[in-house]
Amino acid sequence: MPLNLKKLIAMAMLAVSQAAVAASYSATYNLQGRMATLTKAGVTTTYTYDADGRRVRKVSSTGPQSTVNFAYDTAGHLLGEYDKNGAALREYVWLDDIPVAVFTPDPANPSGDPLVYRIHADHLNTPRVIVDKSNVVRWRWISEPFGTAAPETNPSGLGHFTFNLRFPGQYADQESGLFYNYFRYYSSEDGRYTQSDPIGLAAGSLSTYPYVHGNPLAYVDPWGLQSLDGPNATLNSAIARGDVRQLETLMEALAPQEQTLARSAIEKFSSRAGDWIGKNCQGSINREFPGQFRNRTLKEILDQAKAGDNSAKKAWKLINDNRFKK
Repeated sequence: MPLNLKKLIAMAMLAVSQAAVAASYSATYNLQGRMATLTKAGVTTTYTYDADGRRVRKVSSTGPQSTVNFAYDTAGHLLGEYDKNGAALREYVWLDDIPVAVFTPDPANPSGDPLVYRIHADHLNTPRVIVDKSNVVRWRWISEPFGTAAPETNPSGLGHFTFNLRFPGQYADQESGLFYNYFRYYSSEDGRYTQSDPIGLAAGSLSTYPYVHGNPLAYVDPWGLQSLDGPNATLNSAIARGDVRQLETLMEALAPQEQTLARSAIEKFSSRAGDWIGKNCQGSINREFPGQFRNRTLKEILDQAKAGDNSAKKAWKLINDNRFKK
C-alpha cells in the first residue's frame, strides 16, 4: 500500500476516534498544549501545571474531593495526593520506577498511623494487585493490553478501594475516564492519545497519536512522548526527557553497554546544534534547519519542542532524521 494512502487512512481513522472521544466531553488547552479545563455531564474540572509541566492540582466544580493537589519526586514519580487543606489522601512509595506501596488515612484513626498496602506490579512496572497487611486483595487490574477494562475496586468485599495509577507515568482521572500521562492524555477506550505527540514524528511513528507503537505488552511511555523498552525504562526515560543530570547520576549503576548509551546521550544533549550537525549530519540539512537554533544545545531544542515551539519541533525532527545522517 502506498505510504500516502496509509497516511490518509490513518488520518481518517484518527478523525473518527477523536470525534467519538470528544463527544463525551469538552476541553480547553493552555498555551503549552496541556488540558486546562474539562467539562463532562455539567461538571467542570480545572487543571494546574508547574514550571516543569507536572500537573500539580485539579479542582472540580462538585464532588466530595473537589480539590486534589499532587506532589512528585525529581524523577516525576507521584509521591502523594492531598486535599485542599493539605491532608493526605494517598501517598506512594517507589523502588526506582516500581510502585511498591501506598499509604491511606485510617478511617478509625485519621490522625494516627496510615494504613499500608503493598503493590504488586508486572514486568513493565504497571500496578496489577494491591493487598493489605493480611495479604487480602483489595484492588486488582487485570485488563486488556491497552487498559480498556476498569479495575476491580472491591474484589474481596471489604469496601471500595481507590487507586489511580495505571501504566507507568499514568494517572486515571475519574472525571473524564482519561489517563493523565504527563505531556498529554491517554484514552484506554481507544488505545491511543487524545492529543498529538509534542515532539511530532520524531518519536518514530507515522502517526503522533498511537500508544507505544501498538505494543503495550513490551513498551511503556511514562512521559507521553515516545515508547521505551520496559526493562530499561529508567535509563530510556532519562534519555527521552533529555535529563542530563539523571543520566550522570545513573552512570555508576549501569552495565557497560548501558553506560555507553548514557554517555552518548549526555554528549548529544550537551552539544550545540551547529557542532552536532557538523559532526554527525550531511551538509544538506543546513538548507532546512532553522538557523536560530544553531547555537542552542540539543537539550534546549528538545525542551522548546516539548513546550510546543513548532520551529524547535522541526529542528529536533531534522536532527534525528536518518536522511541526513552521515
